[in-house]
Amino acid sequence: MIESLKEDDIVLLFKKIKMDLEDINAGREKNWRFDLYKKGKSDQAPGLGHQDLPFNIYLGSFTDEHHDIILNQLNISIPTTESECLLKVLFPEAFIRMTREALHITLQEAEEFLKV
Repeated sequence: MIESLKEDDIVLLFKKIKMDLEDINAGREKNWRFDLYKKGKSDQAPGLGHQDLPFNIYLGSFTDEHHDIILNQLNISIPTTESECLLKVLFPEAFIRMTREALHITLQEAEEFLKV
């Protein structure tokens, strides 16, 4: 299902989650990736540090084309974000939240779905 999404579908899903990503980036929404990025630790992910962020990015069955579209949308929507934060925090969170929207499941279920 995810791999068959067209560009218009991806853009529409992104619009649905844009506010969530802005809230994460501003620190208004509790997020373990953002905590690791900013503080080097997170209560939600004990035992992980900033250096573990690149190893906790799950893209599931999204295609390379999807990756490009999502990165473009992130750059347009949240242009002042540091590139490291964009790639290690917002990029994976976008995939998780878009999966949640597309499959109508919880965030935790979406993250587990993408790990496969």
